[in-house]
Amino acid sequence: MATAIQVVGPTGLPNSQIVTAFNSYTASKNHYEIIVTKPNVTVTFPSNPDEGEIHIVVATNGDVTLSGGINPKTHLPIPIQETNVPNGTGIQMMWSNTPDGWVCTGRGKSDKDDAVIFDGGSPAENVRTNRATVQSPINNTLEGIVNMSSDTSGVSSGATGNFSTISGGDQNTVQSDYTTCGGGLNNGIFGPGSTIAGGENNSASGTSDTIGGGITNNILGDFGTIGGGQNNTEAGSSSFIGGGQNNNCQGDFNTIAGGNTNATFGTASCILGGQNNQALFDNTCVVGGNANNALALNACIGAGSNNNITNTGTKAFIGAGSSNEVQGANGCIGAGVNNLASSMNAFVGAGTGNVASGENSSVPGGAQCVASGSYSHATGNGAQAIGVAASATGINSNALRAGQRANASGGVGFAPSGDAQESNIPMQGTTPGNGAGESVELTIGGDPGFILEDDKGYSLLLNIVAKGNILGSPCVFSKLVMVACRRTAGVSTIPVGGITNLALQGDAVAIALGAWSVTVATAIVPDRIAVTFNTGSTTSAVTVTCQVLWPEALAY
Repeated sequence: MATAIQVVGPTGLPNSQIVTAFNSYTASKNHYEIIVTKPNVTVTFPSNPDEGEIHIVVATNGDVTLSGGINPKTHLPIPIQETNVPNGTGIQMMWSNTPDGWVCTGRGKSDKDDAVIFDGGSPAENVRTNRATVQSPINNTLEGIVNMSSDTSGVSSGATGNFSTISGGDQNTVQSDYTTCGGGLNNGIFGPGSTIAGGENNSASGTSDTIGGGITNNILGDFGTIGGGQNNTEAGSSSFIGGGQNNNCQGDFNTIAGGNTNATFGTASCILGGQNNQALFDNTCVVGGNANNALALNACIGAGSNNNITNTGTKAFIGAGSSNEVQGANGCIGAGVNNLASSMNAFVGAGTGNVASGENSSVPGGAQCVASGSYSHATGNGAQAIGVAASATGINSNALRAGQRANASGGVGFAPSGDAQESNIPMQGTTPGNGAGESVELTIGGDPGFILEDDKGYSLLLNIVAKGNILGSPCVFSKLVMVACRRTAGVSTIPVGGITNLALQGDAVAIALGAWSVTVATAIVPDRIAVTFNTGSTTSAVTVTCQVLWPEALAY
């Protein structure tokens, strides 16, 4: 076992030469010597000892006997046990004036056989390795530093923070207090309280950051964490990147669990995986997939590819699918391909090429369906719900009017949209109630009459219901009428025999005394089929509703 000894005199005497004595040994005169012996070896000093002599005798595992000209101030035996002096610990001798002589003060600097050196620092000593070359630097004006790293580059600043630690590796740098670098190559810590466990070319610049490993990961904000991976960057505060590569957290409280080339820019946003995804506003989330973009507040995309929630789509959601887009606030697309929800509260469940562009409109599924009216609904293939609260189902149905419910079989021999269509259309009106004989034309959502399309024949079933008071008594009247009509060259006609009264029901007073009546006729400006109600002798207001049932348009 090598025992390292340092002699420090009252004027800073240099280290003496070390002599190992296995048998009897005679010390030299006028020579500084440290003599390490085995037990029970006799060391003889020259006679007439000089005050300039310093002879220190250390006996391991036993006692030593001194003889000859012994000067008690300069000839000092120190019996020690090997088990109490582990490799690299060493012994330090210090001159003492009280009492006058040499005393053992304990641990000292090691010789080249020692693994580590206690190298300055006060009151907490610094520790470094005892490499002959390429030892990473240590700043001994600071304290509590441990640096076990090498520096083969010769340019690393090493450990320069109080109570900082580099446990191993090469060319690692810690420049702030209470930091730890476990190992790896060319890692750098520049903020207090941060940790890099390992890896290569990683950097932590904020306060209390953590990098587990990987290559070229970089934290710029405080309290951030990167578990591993490659080329990940975190610039916000209290954010997390689990792994993957080329991921970028720019906002505070963000999370990217993994994946490739994902980016979060808002506050409290999240991407769990996938690649090329973006969550660019506050509280946004992309669960996974490829090239999905959540660009609005509180927006979320579950999976799929090339799905997009624009910056106007606050609180919007896309579940999955491909190339879907939500532009309206609170909009939703469940899945499918090339679907669009462009207005507030619009919904597309699934399918292909569907559009919900009216406020509160919906397309549950199908292909190429459009719900453009507010509160409208379309499903099937090519169905269009254009009127307010309209509903279109089937194939190529066209609900143009407010409240219209249209269903079409579509395409067999009928090219134009809306051919071979059945609809349910509500019409309504209220008489003024100022006197007898008042008439009101029933309208469709405020639009007059039933406007036909050129070169089509129609079969209409009208169910008219009127409610009012006659002589102070509430009365109800209903009439069922079938109408055949057509439009050619912009002119609507009802042929002779085209009106058939199927049923008349209601209170006797309304029929007999009230003389309520309904007429169905063509009208102009605009050209239309008009349904008109007359109060007869009734002098109070009458409310009338009409359901236009099964209007079927047939191409000639």
